[in-house]
Amino acid sequence: MDAASIRCLSCTDVLQPRYCSGIEHCPEGDACVTESYRNRNGEVLFNVGCMSARRCSLTSQQNRSTAILRTDIIGTHVHDECIECCHGDLCNAAGCGTDGFPKERGPICLDCPQSRDPDSCDVISVCLQGEVCHVEEISKFGDLFYKTSCVRETDYQCTSSPMYNPVEIGRRSTGNCFFCCPDDLCNIQCRNATLSSQFTTPSTTIIPITNKNITLSSSAVQSTTPVPTHHSFKGKEFFLMFLHNYEFSIYRSTLSVTVTCSAQNAVIQMTTSYNSTSIDISGSAKQIELDSNLLLLENGRSSKGVTLTSNTTMSVTAFSSYYCCSYEGYLALPTESLDVVYIVGTPKPNDDKSFMMYGTQFAVGAPFNNTVVNITLSTSSVSIAGQYNRDGDTITVVLNELDTFFIETNATGQDLTGTRIVSNKPVAVVSGHSCSNYNGCNHVVEYLPPVSKWGSKFMLPPITDSNGGYIRIIASYNNTSVIVMSDTLNHTYKISDFTDININSSQPYAISSDKPVLVLVIFHGKKYAMFILPSLDQFSGEPVLISPPKHPFETFTNIFVVTIRSRDKYGLQIRSEDGTNLASFRTVNYPYVDGEMFSFMTFYCNNNNNKTCSIQHTDSNVLFSVISYALAFHEVYALPVNIML
Repeated sequence: MDAASIRCLSCTDVLQPRYCSGIEHCPEGDACVTESYRNRNGEVLFNVGCMSARRCSLTSQQNRSTAILRTDIIGTHVHDECIECCHGDLCNAAGCGTDGFPKERGPICLDCPQSRDPDSCDVISVCLQGEVCHVEEISKFGDLFYKTSCVRETDYQCTSSPMYNPVEIGRRSTGNCFFCCPDDLCNIQCRNATLSSQFTTPSTTIIPITNKNITLSSSAVQSTTPVPTHHSFKGKEFFLMFLHNYEFSIYRSTLSVTVTCSAQNAVIQMTTSYNSTSIDISGSAKQIELDSNLLLLENGRSSKGVTLTSNTTMSVTAFSSYYCCSYEGYLALPTESLDVVYIVGTPKPNDDKSFMMYGTQFAVGAPFNNTVVNITLSTSSVSIAGQYNRDGDTITVVLNELDTFFIETNATGQDLTGTRIVSNKPVAVVSGHSCSNYNGCNHVVEYLPPVSKWGSKFMLPPITDSNGGYIRIIASYNNTSVIVMSDTLNHTYKISDFTDININSSQPYAISSDKPVLVLVIFHGKKYAMFILPSLDQFSGEPVLISPPKHPFETFTNIFVVTIRSRDKYGLQIRSEDGTNLASFRTVNYPYVDGEMFSFMTFYCNNNNNKTCSIQHTDSNVLFSVISYALAFHEVYALPVNIML
């Protein structure tokens, strides 16, 4: 491209110039142009591109751009049209009096998965705040080409060289040419001049974080802006981990996975570091037993991850049980929904010294090799590999595929909520408590969504046969404002890290925030149970199958509650496995903060026979949420079963 030429937006018939994602290199001396017209339906549309200097001169007065009216438009155009020229890269984004690109944004970057030369890429993207432009040289089948895109500032190819502490030491191998930069259209060449392609010499000291109330570094916080891509709770690949239950016995500890799928004949490959097994599924659901030695029992790194892959889409729930007395499960997220920034959420730590040996816990799992994970702790006296770590210390570990890194506290009052996890590749994070002590011990656990998938609008359904509890709301930004409303509560909270709010779990609540948050619900059934509360924008319209797990010693009362906008509830189809319609035994209505009415419909799911229940809507565009929970004499579990991330 000649140095004197400029790059202009180039599209036809767009609603606003700034919505155009195509660009072109204009001939030397040409200008960028914006043309607006009103079609026969009265809608104003725009054409943008390059225009010759001679033609632009007809619209120029006194060395500035001027709009003129044209009356020679035919076809779908009508008579009034604006033509405006300007000089400068992408200047026609704001032509003809339009708004142009937003002020609060990341850079505008070239965005082509493959091009012979980065500068020949003719597609752009407007990055989110906290993202930068990236270009990478790729070699394949003897050919060289370039990939350009927006990436997070925390991406492993853009971050400054991390330091390692004695827990784990690793290096990143030198790769192909890559470059990250923060300015508009800066990813036009590939070079390693400003970024080292290899980490620096490892440090033997722990990195202190001086302000524990800062939820993430400024660059990581910006990456929490929701991205437009959405993923189903169904997928073809899942990564699983099983946290330490309150006791372990090779004979009394059981692990299981329940798989549901719409295809009647599916093949699943289950892979651990020990073996790989092929499993055939004939029907809509199957419960698979796993080796209890896969439980994470000791702090630190191990290779106890499990991957499930299938030839068809499926949903996966995982359960851990100890004998008669401790049972809990989670909804696993597909690998494609995982990300690189997490904030840990757990229940409250035990305040009873007789339970001090049971603590809050989480694990990080790696679906990919050479995954660098930085864990910044939110509590002190965490012992890993014989070394005690303090609040604010950063532990860095390099994990390979199927590796896990487990942390559990073992002292009264230690709370891992607020611990920050930043990695160079997507990871899975599971968190909970080995023995949350209310009316006896119960293991609680959930599969955490990444921070980039958090929400700001929530409806908490009533939980039948529950006896109070609390919600733990975790902030991604300092000074987050949260409104919590119910029949007995209407209060605004300011949160910089997290807060606990006591609730009457048998009644509904409306929750809203001005910044993304994570909401954990901990309620009293026979014992404590915990589930992630999906936000309204995480509701799904896909059909749902619930297959209650088979417990070796207990008989569960299986319940699920559907949250749906009241205007849509009559299209729900709730059926048993034999096709029988299920009737709601409890329906409660409650408005969201803005007055929109929601309904909470509660059902039994084939109690005592462990068969599958189905939930779907006659209109696939209608969104709803389903929480599944179960009560037994000694145990209780709860989990969401459909989350759109």
